[in-house]
Amino acid sequence: MSQPNVGSTRKTDPTTRWFFDTLEIAVRDRQASPSSVFGALARGAVRPERSSSYPPCKREFGSHYRAAIAYFQDEFFGLPGTRNVPNGSFRVLCQCALSGGSVRQGLTRAIRFLSIIKGIERSPVVHEGDRLIRFQLPPDPNTCDDVGYLANFGMLIWCRFASWLANTELPIVRLELVGLRDVHAVISPLVTAEHIVFESKCAAVTYRVKDLERVSSQAENTITDLIANYPLSLLRLQLEPGDTAAAVRHILARHAGSSPLTTTAISTELNTSVSTLHRRLSSQGTSVQQIKDELRTQSACVLLQEARLDLMEIAEKCGFSEVSSFHRSFRRWTGMTPVQYRQKMTLAPPEISPARYPQV
Repeated sequence: MSQPNVGSTRKTDPTTRWFFDTLEIAVRDRQASPSSVFGALARGAVRPERSSSYPPCKREFGSHYRAAIAYFQDEFFGLPGTRNVPNGSFRVLCQCALSGGSVRQGLTRAIRFLSIIKGIERSPVVHEGDRLIRFQLPPDPNTCDDVGYLANFGMLIWCRFASWLANTELPIVRLELVGLRDVHAVISPLVTAEHIVFESKCAAVTYRVKDLERVSSQAENTITDLIANYPLSLLRLQLEPGDTAAAVRHILARHAGSSPLTTTAISTELNTSVSTLHRRLSSQGTSVQQIKDELRTQSACVLLQEARLDLMEIAEKCGFSEVSSFHRSFRRWTGMTPVQYRQKMTLAPPEISPARYPQV
């Protein structure tokens, strides 16, 4: 199958465009016509990349996705390794996870539920060590997803679900994605990871065990809100009110590759004053510069995995005019030099033994 038309002459949010392409692949994977699916249940919507206004807005993405769920009668539609999951399964999954107490126990119970439910052919595999815990989505050889869209979508949903359980952004040690080396601008608004690895054989995420020991702060009534707005409620394409740091991160990621945005430009996009922006970010324990550094660190870590790029090219892509400045900044951000990081990423990920599931 050829890669979807992710390019567009219309300037748009790359994250929204990417998720519409993922949605179309998921429909094709069921050997159905996107136009028939969305035409029947989304009031005549056409294939996103053929639309004159491609891609539709984020709200339409949510309605399109829910239309596909209804059309295929599969509540887990779009996730790899699933077929015809009965209605109501997602609510039961959430209830199982909330009964676990901690986020770690909740995710364990969710995986146990996925392993026995009808329609789930492959559930996440857990590898656990003393300090790290890794969740891996096994590849699905039966899918038409030869460019990694569905695998990565499934992993992003899993990451967002874990953060939903914690009711906060969980720090990610390592995020492994299948293919799609050039979609850093797509991933940035959704997750922040210390290390992002592209062209992996399977999608996976690694957390620190201590970060998953926090108590889940969700409740039964929040499950209804989650389901009503799925998948946007997990993907966080609609930022929650008051999450200024997430809004700034989203704006900076959207303008990645263009001239650096000033604080004034960011405050203008948020329709607020510079002083108010500083105050809101300060209340969240961060600043514009700190968020910029986080995104530049993530970008640098991705580029350093490109063996064909030398340090000068990487420094320029990260907005530095001199390698020495990039070297000092990267060491301040990560505690290691760019060369040390590049050497580290050529090594295999730390070994962690298979998990021993606790009794549920």
